[in-house]
Amino acid sequence: MRRGFGSDFCDHDSILGRYVLQLFVSAREASAQAVLNVAYQYLFVMSCALILLFLVHTFRSCPQGLGNPTIPMLSGFVELGVRICMALFLPRLIGASGIFFAEVAAWAGAVLLMVIYYYTNIKTIKRGILCSQPHPAAAEKV
Repeated sequence: MRRGFGSDFCDHDSILGRYVLQLFVSAREASAQAVLNVAYQYLFVMSCALILLFLVHTFRSCPQGLGNPTIPMLSGFVELGVRICMALFLPRLIGASGIFFAEVAAWAGAVLLMVIYYYTNIKTIKRGILCSQPHPAAAEKV
């Protein structure tokens, strides 16, 4: 059974992540191993939460495509606010690695706003689309 691109990326990242990161960090530095460990932890958290980013882009594109740029803009402000709050509070609660989860929490906040907007307005959107199209029987008479 196929799990999807996000989980596949997380699997590949956990296998190949260190090798990719070594392309960006000089092994000659004394602190290279510590830098690689922190970068790998961050990369792992980000790659496992990619499904949230996919949802952000999907749900943000729907209202934009329907001509409503306000809600996607608000979701950007929600992302910023959540990112700032999490960056201030999570490191105090769970240590320095808490900063890794600020980005994930920002994506979750934006997804929450966009999903609420989508499901509260989908019936109105469908009704508007259905009402704007002529009935098939009426089109045959013309």
